[in-house]
Amino acid sequence: MESSRLRLPTPTHRGRAPGRCVRDSSPEPRSSSVANDARVPERLFDDPAREATWRRRFTAAVVTPPIPARQRPEHNVYVSNSSGTFQVHAWNRVTDEHWEVTTARHGAYVCALSADGRWIWYFTDPSGAETGRWHRVRFPAPGRPLPEPEETPITTEGFPLGQALGVSRGVVAMMAADGCTLWYYDEDKSEVSALLHDSTSASVHDLDPADELAVVSHAAGASMLRPTVSVLALGDGREIGRKWDGADHGLEVFGFSPVPGDRRILMAHERDGNRVPFIWNLDDDSETSVEADLAGETWARWFPGASALLLGRSEWGRTSLYRYDLARHGLDRIPVRTGWIGAAAARQDASIEYVWCDAAHPPEVRRYGTDGSDRVLLCAPGEPAPPSRRVLDAFVDVDGPAAGRLHVLYATPDSPGPWPTVFSVHGGPYAADEDYFSAIRATWLDAGFAVVHANYRGSTGYGRSWREAIKGDPGCLALDDLGSAHDWAVAHGVADPRRCVLRGWSWGGYLALLGVGRQPRRWAAGIAGAPIADYVAAYREQLPSLRHFDDELFGGGPDDVPEVYVRSSPLTYVPRVVAPVLLLCGDHDPRTPPGQLARFEEAMAEHDRYYEKYTFDAGHGSLEVEEQIRQCAVEIGFAVRHLGSAGTVDRGSGRQ
Repeated sequence: MESSRLRLPTPTHRGRAPGRCVRDSSPEPRSSSVANDARVPERLFDDPAREATWRRRFTAAVVTPPIPARQRPEHNVYVSNSSGTFQVHAWNRVTDEHWEVTTARHGAYVCALSADGRWIWYFTDPSGAETGRWHRVRFPAPGRPLPEPEETPITTEGFPLGQALGVSRGVVAMMAADGCTLWYYDEDKSEVSALLHDSTSASVHDLDPADELAVVSHAAGASMLRPTVSVLALGDGREIGRKWDGADHGLEVFGFSPVPGDRRILMAHERDGNRVPFIWNLDDDSETSVEADLAGETWARWFPGASALLLGRSEWGRTSLYRYDLARHGLDRIPVRTGWIGAAAARQDASIEYVWCDAAHPPEVRRYGTDGSDRVLLCAPGEPAPPSRRVLDAFVDVDGPAAGRLHVLYATPDSPGPWPTVFSVHGGPYAADEDYFSAIRATWLDAGFAVVHANYRGSTGYGRSWREAIKGDPGCLALDDLGSAHDWAVAHGVADPRRCVLRGWSWGGYLALLGVGRQPRRWAAGIAGAPIADYVAAYREQLPSLRHFDDELFGGGPDDVPEVYVRSSPLTYVPRVVAPVLLLCGDHDPRTPPGQLARFEEAMAEHDRYYEKYTFDAGHGSLEVEEQIRQCAVEIGFAVRHLGSAGTVDRGSGRQ
């Protein structure tokens, strides 16, 4: 979901309580036998102005694009960190009143409105482990405080996988230990039932305007990465239509036509290698191609009246917007600024609301009007985040599966190079680094480091072949691409080869640990947040859906293809590690469980390899601003202590 994923509250590390610094007794591999604690520096810079600047990039409030109720567009919900933690907010556009809906300890960002705008639904989890339940509250009346929360019809606990809310009935997807269930509710009849259950995966995408049909995806007769799309009748669960493109091609669902009685569904296929929109008509099971002929990968949304589509093209980390007229097959570019665009949607007055940013400028929620105006729609309170530096592009030829051009985005400090360089690796693996604003990247630059992102094979946005190339060899091929990016950065005077850091979170953290073991001569330090460190143990401990994901990515489980798991596991290469390693992890992480990381730590100690560890009382990521600041300070403080920096960074201060 290139267009709709929310960059603003994207978790990096989840937790409210300050992290704990853990002392490890392993000697440093270079010459020292004294172990250093993972510290939270009290400051990164001696200069008070520079110190204030980097912190303001985190503390500056941001907002996500508002989501209106289908039948009452003046009722909206959005997410903001204006209270210090990302929480759900309500907005009445007519009276311009705002209410903070949630005050969850670990934050909240999954939310929705009923079609009539009466109910605000929101999901919270008590421990930050991403398992919790849905709650709801009535949309506040003008001039009145927020009402008390009430029970939702869905009381099952689990992991949220999507929701589609009508007026009095809807569908909510939840994952539990036994698999994924689509729960259907009808409040008029006081009914709750399982519309569909799948042991592997299932999600709901949309309801038709009459709240009679739901379009869902599931793995029955298909696979987790190539799911079947079904249209089900609410109530009895009859399948009205089904579409599957086979084991080699995926489908994506954007939603029903907004016109009552129009049973067309906007989707995308990848039969020609890139994601291309099309329209599926349930009445005769026909398809209508969207003949836009755009390079890159394209997503789509309906315009009101369903006579036109809003198209978004993602190419080389930037987004372009277009209006596509279905009758004349005409394509008109919408003249918005170049950069990254997310959550774009056409509203009832045919205006377009979207979030825009680039690497140098923080996110803005904007509105492009039918008169050609382009203005800020919704401002967070306070001053915006200080700007940063723009990213540049480079392209590196790579051989092997899906051979082609590796896209590298990089930024450099305002000082002579070559620089100490952090190779910041995105998670996923099905994701990508793009030309978007990052407070973390900006702080590394402030500290005197160049920053390099490489959209290795496995990344989205570069076609199906590039994305699927890692199947059967998921970690090693991606790591080869990171090595090619490293060679390019050194050869072009960007990176000081003696001071290169490999860092990432989640899948990026996994690649960081794999890299310091498989490529020990390249990396002077490794930073791994919420990583997979022992892939065999992780497979057995993690969420059921992630096990199914690994089955498809690796070609089976550890008992089926043990050699692939051994070759792809950081644990295998611990004896070859020479660089200091920083580990950051949450105590309740369901995606990269702490148990598998303990095996890696034991191996590091057994082989006298040096590492530092920072733990926190939460799960896979954090929605709390102060915790994000602490995490960033720990990372950069670690790198500066071990590598030095071109910037004026405080080395000595710290809280043990």
